[in-house]
Amino acid sequence: SSIYPLHFEYVRQFLIEVVNVFNIGADQVRFGVVQYATNSRIEFGVTQYTNKTRLEAAIKQISQIFGNTGTGLALSHMKDHFREAARSRQSTVPRYLITITDGKSGDDVEIPARELMQQGIITYA
Repeated sequence: SSIYPLHFEYVRQFLIEVVNVFNIGADQVRFGVVQYATNSRIEFGVTQYTNKTRLEAAIKQISQIFGNTGTGLALSHMKDHFREAARSRQSTVPRYLITITDGKSGDDVEIPARELMQQGIITYA
């Protein structure tokens, strides 16, 4: 990984700042975090934390994984994650995916990014 531990701490702090902008709750905004490198790891799903205090504590506990930048694999993994999350809601809500990366992916991102867009997921990188 080209992200140094100090910089990973900045990523965690950024996530907490993003969370603080929203009202967190089962019927409000929900967050999930998936970390990726050579492989993906679900840190927590969107149904796991429904209050801001517990969500922030969970973000602070995320430990960095190392490996190559496999953004395409991570995006492919997220398609299923979003489908599962949609089943936990009674109504359709906007879905966003924010990808924080250390640089150019070592695999193809175009196809999985297009599939996410076709699924109605708004992505930011």
